[in-house]
Amino acid sequence: PPATGWKVPYDGPIDPSFVVAEKRSIGPENRRPGDRKEEEKGSQEDEAKRRGLEDKKKQLEEMRKKQEEDFKKRVEEQKKADEEAKKRQEEEAKKRQEEEQSLKVTVEQRRQEQKSTLSIRRVIQKVRAATPDTFEHLERELRQTLEAELEACGTQKQRMKEESDKGLEQARARIEQINLLRRKEIEKREEEDRKKREAEDRVKQLLQELTNLVETAEGSATDLKQVVVKLEDSSDLSVADVERTAQAVEGQGLDTRLRTKACTDFILQRGAEMRDPLSEQAPDNRPALLRLLQRIYESTRAAESTIIAARGKKQSAARRAAAREKTKEIQAVFDKYDKDRDGVLSKLEVLKYAKGEHSFNLPDDAIARIWQHLVEEGSRGVPHERFYWLRVAIGVARESARDEQRRLEREEKERALSDMKAELQDGVRE
Repeated sequence: PPATGWKVPYDGPIDPSFVVAEKRSIGPENRRPGDRKEEEKGSQEDEAKRRGLEDKKKQLEEMRKKQEEDFKKRVEEQKKADEEAKKRQEEEAKKRQEEEQSLKVTVEQRRQEQKSTLSIRRVIQKVRAATPDTFEHLERELRQTLEAELEACGTQKQRMKEESDKGLEQARARIEQINLLRRKEIEKREEEDRKKREAEDRVKQLLQELTNLVETAEGSATDLKQVVVKLEDSSDLSVADVERTAQAVEGQGLDTRLRTKACTDFILQRGAEMRDPLSEQAPDNRPALLRLLQRIYESTRAAESTIIAARGKKQSAARRAAAREKTKEIQAVFDKYDKDRDGVLSKLEVLKYAKGEHSFNLPDDAIARIWQHLVEEGSRGVPHERFYWLRVAIGVARESARDEQRRLEREEKERALSDMKAELQDGVRE
C-alpha cells in the first residue's frame, strides 16, 4: 500500500499525518556480534528516517492545511457561484415571465386586431358584392362596424380605413355598372319581345303555308289510292285497260311525290325560320310543326307504299286479264270446233281440232288413249274443262309421232351409211 495520500475518512480530504511504514524489531536472543554496529547504523538510519518522516509530516501538514484552505476557498467560490447562478436564474425567470406576459399582451392585441380586421373585411367583402337593392343597408353596416372595431385594429387601423373606402368605391362603381346592365337588359327584352312577336307572326304564316302544302299532298295521296282501287277491282279489265290504269297510277304517284317533295323543300328552305323561334321565342308552335312533319312523313310513306303495292297489283291484274283473255281465246277455239254446240268435242271434232290448230293428223291409238283418260263413260266427247289436257295429249302424240319419224329417218340414214361402207370396203378389197 502507498505510504501517504490516504483520505481519512475515506471520502474526506487527504490526511498528510496518516503514514503507513514497516517496523522491524530484533530481539536480544537474535543478536550477533556484529549486530551492535549494525544496530547503531540502523539507529542512525532510523533517526534519519524519523527526521525525514517528521519533515515530510510537516510538509504533509502544510499541504493538508493548504488543501483545506483551497478546499474552503473552492467551497466558498462554489457557493458564491451557486448564489450568482441562482440569482441569474431568478433574474432570467423573471425576465422570461415578463417576456411571456408581454408576449401574451402582444398575442392578445394581435388576436383582437385580427378579429377586428376580419370583422371589417367580412363586411367589406359583402359591400363589394352588393346589389342596388342591398347597397344602402350594407354601407350602413360597414360604417357601424368601423365605429365598433376600427380602434381595435391597432397597426392595421389605417389600412382598414383605406380598404373600407376602396371597397365602397368599388361597390358604387359596380352598382353603377349593374344599373347600366339592367337598363340594357330592359332594352334588350323589349327588342326581343318585338322580335318575338314578329317571329311568331312569321312562324304562323309559314306554318299556314306548310299546312296548305301538306293538305294538297294528302289530297293527291288520296287520289292515288282511288286510282289504285281500280286495279284491285280488275275483274272486267283487259290487259290494255290494266296498262292504262297502271300509267294513271304512275302519273298520280309522280304528282303525289312532287307535292310531298314541295313540303320537304319548303321545310329545308324555311325550316330555320320556323325552328329558331320555336326553340326560344315561340315554344307553343312546336306541336303544330311536329304534327305537320308527322303528316308529311305519313303522306310520303303512304304514297310510296301505295305505289309499290300498285305495281304488284298491276302485275297481278295483268296476269288475271291475260288469263281471262287466254281463257276467252281457248273458249273461242273450243266453240270453233264444237259444231253441234253440245259442250263436248267428239272424235271427229277432236281430229279436226288437231288438224286445224296443230297441223297434225291424230292417229287412232292416240284417239283411243285420249278417250280412255279424258272422256268419262257415257259421255260423247271431251268437255271444256278438260280441253287443256286434250291440248297436252295432242302435243304429246305429235311429239311422239315426230320422235318416231326422226327414228325412222335415223335408221334409214344408218342403213344408207352401212351400204356405203360395205361398197367402199368391197372396192378396197378389189
